[in-house]
Amino acid sequence: MTPAVKGRDAPAAIRRALLVLLAFPAAAALAGPSNLIAPPDFGPVGQGDGGQSGALLERFRDSGPAEPYYLEFQLQTIPRRGDVRITRGRLWGAREGGGLVLRLCVWDAAGGEHRFLLRNGPEPAGWSFSAGAVVPLAYGDMSKPLVEGVEVTPFDMQMPYLYWPDVRAGKVTRVLGRPARQFVFSPPRGPSGGASGPAGVRAYFDTEFNEPVQTELLASDGSVTTTLSLVDLKRVGKQWIPREVDVRDESTRDKTRIFVTAAALGLDLSPALFLPEELAVEVAPPEGRLIARFHD
Repeated sequence: MTPAVKGRDAPAAIRRALLVLLAFPAAAALAGPSNLIAPPDFGPVGQGDGGQSGALLERFRDSGPAEPYYLEFQLQTIPRRGDVRITRGRLWGAREGGGLVLRLCVWDAAGGEHRFLLRNGPEPAGWSFSAGAVVPLAYGDMSKPLVEGVEVTPFDMQMPYLYWPDVRAGKVTRVLGRPARQFVFSPPRGPSGGASGPAGVRAYFDTEFNEPVQTELLASDGSVTTTLSLVDLKRVGKQWIPREVDVRDESTRDKTRIFVTAAALGLDLSPALFLPEELAVEVAPPEGRLIARFHD
């Protein structure tokens, strides 16, 4: 992700803010076949650099919101040609076991409601609720749009590559004017066979602030299929959250901007909210007094 962040004190908070919305680490269970080979000058994480790359990756894995939260957002589909289309969404998140759990509700252009539950950590899993049924998400489903016409997928929300075991690190370079270490993550082989999904991920982590400067999903030939970029941050109390995040399809150059319009942090949410069977139950937003709404 490429932070073009407004505000002089924002960079130190970028790492935490990204994890509120996008960086929900998952392990290899949802990963597909490993097709990507890292460049020959890349080595195993933590080796040959005094452990610096391993420490950088671990700091990012361990970062994230400490308490449950709620967001309201728009998915602003911005095609290369044509009119901007807006889809509404809500998100609830909390820590659970070794990772985070995310409940997501998105309305399509026709007003239909689509619900998702994404669990992360050592044993990730995902479910969706549509047409009256709760169904598990297969690996191939993770790379399908949340709703028709948007670029954002469950994979983009989970970012499972952070816990894939095959991680290679390159030397520190400069990316967008910042010193950053390059990582290449390759998914392990699994029962998904040839299911659709990225063949690898290339990420540039800022060596000073530990945030990803840029993240790219890769095809098996190494070409970039999707780029994720942080555009702007918003401060809510003492916490920075992502206000705008772009997800761009590199083949069409169409993009979807995740635009956060409201947030409630430090909530007391029932664990039942994050049970798969509870996806069939409609959930109301927190009390209005708890929600900070953004008008700028």
